[in-house]
Formats: sequence, structure tokens, C-alpha cells
Amino acid sequence: MLHGTSLRSRDAVLLVCSIFIGGSQAQYYKPFTAKTKKLFSQDPVPTNGYSLAFDSATVDGTDSVYYHFGALDVGSTYEDPNCSGWGPPYCYRTDQPIWPGTFFRADNMGTYWFGTVGGDTLHFNFAASIGDTSTFYVDAVQRFSFVKSGPDTMSILGYTDSVYTYVIQHTDLAGSPIASELQHDSVIVGKALGLVRFFRVDLFPQVLQPLAMLGNLDPPLGMYRITTAMIEDHQPGDVVQFKTYTGGTLPNGQPFTYHTTTFLSRSDTPDSVFYDVAWESFNITSGANNSGTSIAGYSKNEVYAELPFEKFNGSFNTFTLSSPWSCMPLWILYRNDAPSFGPCPDGNCWVAADTQGPPPSSYGSVLLGLGVTSYFYQDPFTPWDRTILRSEIWCISRRMVWNAGKRSILELLRTTGRPGSSFFPIRRRTIS
Repeated sequence: MLHGTSLRSRDAVLLVCSIFIGGSQAQYYKPFTAKTKKLFSQDPVPTNGYSLAFDSATVDGTDSVYYHFGALDVGSTYEDPNCSGWGPPYCYRTDQPIWPGTFFRADNMGTYWFGTVGGDTLHFNFAASIGDTSTFYVDAVQRFSFVKSGPDTMSILGYTDSVYTYVIQHTDLAGSPIASELQHDSVIVGKALGLVRFFRVDLFPQVLQPLAMLGNLDPPLGMYRITTAMIEDHQPGDVVQFKTYTGGTLPNGQPFTYHTTTFLSRSDTPDSVFYDVAWESFNITSGANNSGTSIAGYSKNEVYAELPFEKFNGSFNTFTLSSPWSCMPLWILYRNDAPSFGPCPDGNCWVAADTQGPPPSSYGSVLLGLGVTSYFYQDPFTPWDRTILRSEIWCISRRMVWNAGKRSILELLRTTGRPGSSFFPIRRRTIS
């Protein structure tokens, strides 16, 4: 535990924003406001999306306190008399710690406390003088400090901002450097953008994971919302294949209809994107083979999801960077609907919902730049031979080989839906 003040949160993730202090005192920028919505990911190799957003804000004496959204506490036994559900009387709060840890708190003089899941406290003096070294964590074997520099001008996601940089020093107690992910990394706070570089707090110091900002809602930068045009973001020559099944009991991989879409051309307007496409479908049971051409259009303004992407909103959501087999790495949003939970109008919690019988089961995912990668819906109501709609996208990898003025394309097909699936060689064709 860090020597000094230790603060604990009772039932929410807390975070406090700093203020700008002028005059003879040290200066620092606001890392957060009540309306902050950001997306972070690992650096230098992004893998998972980590959203930063707040459910509410309060004032506690001279402190400002912000309540960060958390994970749904599905095992809660908390009861709220003003918020009762159907069946179990429990109120399920979204207050379980996520990457920012258990609480953030500040004294509005530039001092911040960040709580880890393990009960430790990180102590940041963002108002330190330029060039000063300030320790923010120490235990029996190691010390983490930072040296403040700035203000400097920096371009972040194409936006130019003034920033203070806090370069991290990770040493043993004798002052010898420790080679770690945070050694010589930095925390960066912008005047307009606030926190743009940080690290995971929840599992610190066992997990030392630098995070860089990938999206910001205000001003809008980077990955802050997902539109249908972003999901269906194709270029001429792209080929997408998927399979669908609608009917009774889920088949054992046989009576599917396979669809192939080839994007022939693309045109953009300020609010939409349009494609000329050639399509083909083949039903493996009936042998029916259909084909044709059409125009597909997608809106640049229709919002599919917005920060915070991972917040529980009636479905469990994750946002990760995926390399779907032979495709390029793309961001994928997974949704697993939870109809058994309903919102409580009295507060930020969820209760057991009356679904009038067994609820339907549905889940799916979208891959930005490729489309709806999978969708599953199963209705348990009569007829008891359950109706199922299932769709999975497949990715075609095209390898270009130039020989004697001809281009040979080897196309391989692999499902992106389930682990353990196999490669299926489709065809080899030569284009003059």
C-alpha cells in the first residue's frame, strides 16, 4: 500500500477531474469532465477497447467526484424498495470495477488518488512543478514516479493540442531502473482533450499496460461511434461470402444458403455510401442457384453504437481488434443480448424482467469494414420446433500472383463464426 492517504469507494467507481490553477502555483490541465467519453487501447499494439465515461458526478466537500460506468454485478443481492423486478427482488448495479480500477478521487488542487482492485492506491500530483519528480506508488520492492514536462504542442488523432507529459520512472528502492512496460512510458494530459495517454489501473502493479487514446466524443476524433457505413466499408473488388439458415431445429451444418457479394464500384455522398454489387446465392439442400446485380446503400449518420462501447445496455458488449484469419485486423463489436434484465427507472441498475416465458436467445457481432460477421436468433415459443435465424459471414482471402501478364487469384474461405472450423479451398481463377 502506498504510504499516505488511502481512500476507498463504497459502491461505485469514482473519478475526479482536476482544475486549471493559475498565478504562482503550478499549472495543470483538466484530465476529465462530466461529459468525457473516450476510447483507449493497448499501445503499441491495440487489442481491446477500453472506454472511459461517467454515469454521474457529485461534490463531496471540496472534492469533485465522478461515477464511472462499471460492469454489471450479476451476483448482487442488493435490494432497493423503489426498484423491484419480476422474480428475484435484487437490483443489479453496473458498479463492478473495470480497467480504471475501484475509484478515482481528487482534492481539486491537482492531487489524485486511483484505487486498484487489489486495494492499493496510486497517488498523482498532476500540479507538480516542471522538472520535479513525484512518486505515485511504492511497495516493498519497487517505486513508480514521474517527471513532469511541458506544456508542449502535440497532434493527437489529427487534433493539435497543448499537453503536459509525465514520464514514468520504474525503479527498485535503491533507484536502479526496472525494465517494464511502463518504464519511460508516459501519462499525457491535453488542454482540450484531457487524458490522452494512461495505463490500466485495476490490476496495477501486477499488470503494467500502457493505453493510448483511440477515440474522443467531444471534440469528435478517431473511433467514437460506429455507423452502418463504417460497418459496410468496402472497396471495389472486395468479395464477401456468408451463409444463412432460417427454419426449425438448428441443422448440423447442411441446409444453409450460401451468399457471395462482389463489390464492383463505390460512390460516396456527404451522408451515405453506395455500392454496385453482384450477388450469387446457392442452397445446399435444394440446389437452387440465383444471381444478379443490385445497388447497396449505407448511411454515414445512422449510429449503430457510440461510446462507451462496452457498457451494459441490455446486452453484454465487448470491442476488440480482430484478425479474422486471412483478413486484415479490423475492430469487431460483440453483443450478447440479455432480455432477462430490465432497466430500473429509479437508478443506475437493472432488475429481473418479466419476459412472459422463456426469452429468445440472440447474439451477434459486426466487423468494421466487413459487415455483420454473425447473427443468431432463436425464439423458444411455439411451435416448439424452434424458429432459428442464423447468419455467419465468411472472409475470402485473395492472393495475387502475376505470371506472363495474367493475374491468378487463389481464394480461400474460412468461417469467422466458431473456433475449430476448417479452411475450404474455393477455386483458382485466372484473369487476363
